[in-house]
Amino acid sequence: MKKKSMFLKAGSIIVCSTLLFSCSQNNDSTTESSTIAAVNTEKLSTIRDKEVSAVIGETVSYSDDDFYTEWENENPTYIELNGTSAGFDGAGAVFVSNNVVTIRAAGVYVIAGNLDDGQIIVDAEDKGTVKLVLNGASINSSNQAPIYVKNAGKTVVSLPEGTDNTLSDGTEYVLEDSSDEPNAALFSKNNLTINGTGKLTVHGNYNNGITSKDELRITGRTIRIDSVDDGLMGRDVVAIKEVNITIEAGGDGIKSSNDKDSSKGNIALEGGTYDITASSDGMQAEGSLLIADGDYSISSGGGSPETVATKGNDMRPTGNETTTTTTTVTETKSAKGLKATVDVAIGGGSFNIDSSDDAVHSNNSVTIAGGELTIASGDDGIHGDTAVLTKGGKINITKSYEGIESKVISIADGEIDVTASDDGINVRCDNRQQRRSWRRRYERRRSKT
Repeated sequence: MKKKSMFLKAGSIIVCSTLLFSCSQNNDSTTESSTIAAVNTEKLSTIRDKEVSAVIGETVSYSDDDFYTEWENENPTYIELNGTSAGFDGAGAVFVSNNVVTIRAAGVYVIAGNLDDGQIIVDAEDKGTVKLVLNGASINSSNQAPIYVKNAGKTVVSLPEGTDNTLSDGTEYVLEDSSDEPNAALFSKNNLTINGTGKLTVHGNYNNGITSKDELRITGRTIRIDSVDDGLMGRDVVAIKEVNITIEAGGDGIKSSNDKDSSKGNIALEGGTYDITASSDGMQAEGSLLIADGDYSISSGGGSPETVATKGNDMRPTGNETTTTTTTVTETKSAKGLKATVDVAIGGGSFNIDSSDDAVHSNNSVTIAGGELTIASGDDGIHGDTAVLTKGGKINITKSYEGIESKVISIADGEIDVTASDDGINVRCDNRQQRRSWRRRYERRRSKT
């Protein structure tokens, strides 16, 4: 198979020479002036002229209890797990019934020992903050979530330094109703924070590994997850600072799920190390995916194929054909590396992405302001439905169908090296006629420079 390679460097000498291309959506027009689409640039991205770290600061806030504190001075209640049941000591509202420990009020609860087949339930009627300190705890449940936060204003799971903690569930749950909740080994209906320098290992054998139905923040040190479906999932936001995360997921690696409010459903990552192997998307945000820094190794959908097949000649209609077709729509599983509905924005970091689908994908725009990206993709290396902007960093697309694709592509700075089986950079047009018109326009402009 013949591959096409290209290298482009937009350095300080030509930093003002931004390439901005677009195409018309009017299939009937043959005039040259119609080849530039009426694109509302204000809607291309909310990130374009901002630092990604500043956008994260506007999107996510942290409170003091999102970071680890010394719990010994916080009047804790101690819960000792002893295999088939548990005992406790302290002033907290704890109720133990056989192998189920229920916490009924805000406070600090230190949990240690092993629970062979049981559950910790948080049902705080006072709606305060419940801190669960996993001080060397191993909790297994054969038919429920090992930790189920049913009711609380906020829950903080703390991992003390030097501790090793494990949560694991069974392959089937016995649920009270048909809502399929809980559906993760660590499940919270409210805001959830995980902090501390200890280690947490989660085996999600039923569905997800860790799920918050509200906001999920992680400032802890080491988390390992293997899950049948999604690894980490938050609804309104998933915010992570300086964490070492390893995920093997049968679904998405990290996911935000609020698709009702375009200002929510965000993922915001500030540093850390991420090693993600996912059958579906490596990271998937219903809102925006914002990355300020960090080291990322992401494999999605089994990774890119050994050979990226071409998709044949450009089969877009010219507008002159009259055809009758029968279309069969088959929904396929998304297996992208980094994916967002609104914006993908990368300000820095090191990325090694190996994806069977697009490596970086947004239904709106992609902005790359820094970082080093090494990409191998079974489809597009970088794809934005509306726009792609690069204004720094190094992009090395070693394998792709099309290297960079969008309606509008702006290259203001950075280095780009592309290997593709089709177009290296594709400013997407609606038909061949528009492509030919755009190419003629571009060649005339280039001949004058």
